[in-house]
Amino acid sequence: MDMDTGLEHKFARFGDGIEVQDGTLIEGYASLFGECDQGGDVVGKGAYARSLTDIAAKGRSVKMLWQHDPAQPIGVWDEVREDTKGLWVKGRLLDTTQKGREAASLIAAGAIDGLSIGYRTVKATKNDKGQRLLTELELWEV
Repeated sequence: MDMDTGLEHKFARFGDGIEVQDGTLIEGYASLFGECDQGGDVVGKGAYARSLTDIAAKGRSVKMLWQHDPAQPIGVWDEVREDTKGLWVKGRLLDTTQKGREAASLIAAGAIDGLSIGYRTVKATKNDKGQRLLTELELWEV
């Protein structure tokens, strides 16, 4: 957990259904439901629903940040939604920014192989395997 912001992070590899096209277009799953992640957590279906509704109602958007740094936006998410599989995102790296160009180059070279989300846990329980089951998350950025 990041002590400065209180945000937690989850990682999804490009091989888990994330595609990068033309070096700047990104589309796929930033989080998958029902799968145990590296931290031993499982995200439940519907965990992002309230957060996405609140973000839309406030006229805000989910941020695309470089290394979770709010001072370094690198693109825009044109679509962020839940489906039965997980949290699906579609967006564009902005090649008009230095960090956006760097991110595109690193992705093309294979040095970056996935996305991670920044979120706060709102509701969680333990499942029968002792894993944390995240049932409501407040999504901040991808």
